[in-house]
Amino acid sequence: MPLDVLTALFGAALIGLLWAPWYRFEGPPSGVRAGTFFGLRTLHANAWQAMAVNDVILFIAGLMGIWLVVATASYSTSAVPIGAASFATFAGLLASVLAAIRLIWPPDLGPGPTDRAVGVWLGVAAAIGLTICAAASMRDERRGVYAQVPVTPLPAPRGSGA
Repeated sequence: MPLDVLTALFGAALIGLLWAPWYRFEGPPSGVRAGTFFGLRTLHANAWQAMAVNDVILFIAGLMGIWLVVATASYSTSAVPIGAASFATFAGLLASVLAAIRLIWPPDLGPGPTDRAVGVWLGVAAAIGLTICAAASMRDERRGVYAQVPVTPLPAPRGSGA
């Protein structure tokens, strides 16, 4: 259960970080039309503004991490939490790869260079943490080895008609 809670925290952090500034870029100052660039000012873009589809995948991966702790707390059998952990691991792995790609190759957002802000670094860390904790949670949900009950072997039954 502690790994499930940690997975949910990483999932919630990943969702919350989608609104943090991920990129800095140069843009026109306020009050100037977009076609004329007399002086440039630094603008920030969060994940929702900078990405088209990756942000939705990151959001779904965060929800899968939160769903893992809900499934663990709601179901008495281990089948549903293990299934939730496997889906959260897959979604977290996909989110980690996509976030790392956006860290290595930032999108082109303005006329100047696009710099990385703190959100992209923390987003990659949250996605990787979600993946690792969800994968470790699958092992944690398995049934352990229980004490062996001693069984007395009985003799085989005799054959009839011999």
